[in-house]
Amino acid sequence: MFIPTEDDIQTAIEIAQREIPEAVGYRVLIKPLPVAAGFKADDMDKYEALAAAGFDLNNKDEAERETKGSDRGIVCSVGPGAYKGDHLEAREPWVSEGDIAVFHRYVGHTVQIPEGSENTYRICNDEDVFGRYKGNLSE
Repeated sequence: MFIPTEDDIQTAIEIAQREIPEAVGYRVLIKPLPVAAGFKADDMDKYEALAAAGFDLNNKDEAERETKGSDRGIVCSVGPGAYKGDHLEAREPWVSEGDIAVFHRYVGHTVQIPEGSENTYRICNDEDVFGRYKGNLSE
């Protein structure tokens, strides 16, 4: 059993504040694109259309959440077990590092580097990636 010392804890905090984690297992690490890159939450037409569709939009925050729909982002890391499970029946990975992917806005865990900043990453399951755009930024 490993019992961390106070120095170990301080070192771990420093590492977590400056380094971007790698995806492990069947996870995918994605850098979300800004909402402004294609979505305008304060656009009254969208707000009114959502209200007409039955959404209870009492304020702009709710309108913003509903207009996001799906998130888009850049794949930064793909875990070694991603797209290899029997449940996916994939012969090759759906995404690779540098792909621009589409994923549901509520999936996974958000990590901020450093903590409290707006520099966020999302760690999600491999099956939560819905699609990808043609082209790869790492090529």
